[in-house]
Amino acid sequence: MTVVLFITLIGVGIAGGICGSAVGIASLASYPALLALGMLPVTANITTTFANIVSGISSVLHLARNCMVTGTLSSKFGHYY
Repeated sequence: MTVVLFITLIGVGIAGGICGSAVGIASLASYPALLALGMLPVTANITTTFANIVSGISSVLHLARNCMVTGTLSSKFGHYY
């Protein structure tokens, strides 16, 4: 792996993380970028699926921590019922 490819992958990961946390679709940025970098479609799909799973687990853990702190299913954006 070259240094340029490594730096590009880090940038794609950051962009995918921002898209994933902002609108929930990290693959919008990461999948086309991985294909453009020469990754096979199946490998790129597995990579973005893994990233989405980790993002979902992170969201659940954050909500669980928020519930333990506040004692309710609420967040700064509203209430969950």
